[in-house]
Amino acid sequence: MYVYADGSLLSSGVTHTGSIKVTTHNLGIGLYGGAGWRFNGLIDEVGLYDSALTSSEVLARYYLGIKNSTTAGSATANAASSTSIDISMPYTDDDNGDSTYKVEYKENSSGTWLDWGTNPKSHSATPYTDTKTGLTTGTAYDVRLTYIDSDGITGTAVQTVTSITPNFAVVQVSYWNLDEDSGSTAVDSIGSNNCTISGATTSSVAISNNSRSYNGSSDYLSCGNDASLNIANEITIEAWIKTGVSKDQIIVAKHFGTTNGSYYLSTLSTGKIRLSIINSSSTRVDLDRTFSYNDDAWHHIVGTYDGSNMYVYADGSLLSSGVSHTGSIKVTTYDLGIGAYSGANWRFNGLIDEVGLYDSALTSSEVLARYNLGL
Repeated sequence: MYVYADGSLLSSGVTHTGSIKVTTHNLGIGLYGGAGWRFNGLIDEVGLYDSALTSSEVLARYYLGIKNSTTAGSATANAASSTSIDISMPYTDDDNGDSTYKVEYKENSSGTWLDWGTNPKSHSATPYTDTKTGLTTGTAYDVRLTYIDSDGITGTAVQTVTSITPNFAVVQVSYWNLDEDSGSTAVDSIGSNNCTISGATTSSVAISNNSRSYNGSSDYLSCGNDASLNIANEITIEAWIKTGVSKDQIIVAKHFGTTNGSYYLSTLSTGKIRLSIINSSSTRVDLDRTFSYNDDAWHHIVGTYDGSNMYVYADGSLLSSGVSHTGSIKVTTYDLGIGAYSGANWRFNGLIDEVGLYDSALTSSEVLARYNLGL
């Protein structure tokens, strides 16, 4: 026989044997036999078991009553950058600070949970927060958080947040999804650079929803000359194109003449993709890279300039090496065009969809992620 108080064994037990005697007396709380040994004070949380609790079970019951169990709140996980995820789980009533977290993650297409650093993890304040870095841009992850407290857990101790996709650290200046079914305006879903549609018709053949079809002679979009389009130090131009024609044709341009423009991305009749950047000294560099774009299939075309080098990508892959170029990009008053430059020249023949403009140079992994999003 053993007696415990506040979770601790009071000295040693004593020996006793045999089954407990069966009687007809009523069970009483605060007295016995309806009269004797009346209790003076408060009684709460009375329990009766048909087994003998172990010392650890008695201690756990004490923690649940006298000490505060932890109440875990709802876990959250959000993309923090192109390669990282932030997590958070609030909690309350952890009186003795002995609680820990176990954090795991996995690609949501995989069944293997991996430790997020060293588990278990301690904490000092609510909510518990952490950041997982080194993830793959554009890949969806699941995160599992397990709260561990010897005092007990109120609420859901194990929580899983699914399908968090690291986003892009770079900021788009403008993005034209070209989904409009009607009207004369192509809406910029990121900025305020809406485009006036001249002739380019809606096509249901698209990467997403709709695209714009260009006839190669008179169709184009004019997106104005807002100051945000005079991108200074770094730039990325991206678009999906579909054409069966091999010709000099603009995809995106803020340009006119040999050195009068700012930048453009185009195809060439020689079977190449061109990125052209004119710097503030009116020095123009053209980066031409061979790519079979004229097979009437969809292709993701990207040009980047990071202030030191220019690169061209197609379908997520770098086309050969880059080329050196320096200086800020020239500021001009020409309108940005999609499918032509300055509303007249190098008209595109085919389909263009999902056009993006960034004020930073996407990395190769970010370009690949953008390509994979469109597949």
